[in-house]
Amino acid sequence: VGNDSLHCWNCNATFQVASRSDLKNGLWQKDISVFAQVFEIRDLKSVLENGIEIPNGIKAAVASSENILQTYNAGKYSIAEHLENAIDQNLRLILFDAGDVSLPIHIKGLSSSEGHTVDLYGEITLSLKEENLSSFLTRTLKTSDRISYEEISNILKENIRPTVAAFSSEVTISDLVSDAQGRVKLEKMVK
Repeated sequence: VGNDSLHCWNCNATFQVASRSDLKNGLWQKDISVFAQVFEIRDLKSVLENGIEIPNGIKAAVASSENILQTYNAGKYSIAEHLENAIDQNLRLILFDAGDVSLPIHIKGLSSSEGHTVDLYGEITLSLKEENLSSFLTRTLKTSDRISYEEISNILKENIRPTVAAFSSEVTISDLVSDAQGRVKLEKMVK
């Protein structure tokens, strides 16, 4: 199948031609705002026939539906065995930031115990562990071929908001500002 083909000549499957430009010569042309990106392997056979090169700070995973079949650290790899099974198993290549990622969090409109409106400014450090990788990547990339740092920050913000709101409503403004132990308690609650 040619690089410009929109459909497979044999099975008429539709190709994601736009994603080919993000993976040139087996190297991810990562946009600075993107945390992870999915590539349908069947669409990229010609791009990946010489293997894939994963730069430092990036990891790759080959996934089938909701299962991670294999992960790769930085380096150059032949993925010929996955290219052969790409169509039958609907294999996807997922490339993602492998380091600890600090994401800014700003939650507005919380209330203190006195009823004052307060905002939370903070930072969440995202570190993907091997045992959580499959669940995280397949859920966050279920409906899109990429996810940005901003989108992850918004997802995390919505998930921790109820805990942070409950905490702030139980303490006074002066406690929120001056009580370091209280902030440590909040940090442990949102982990």
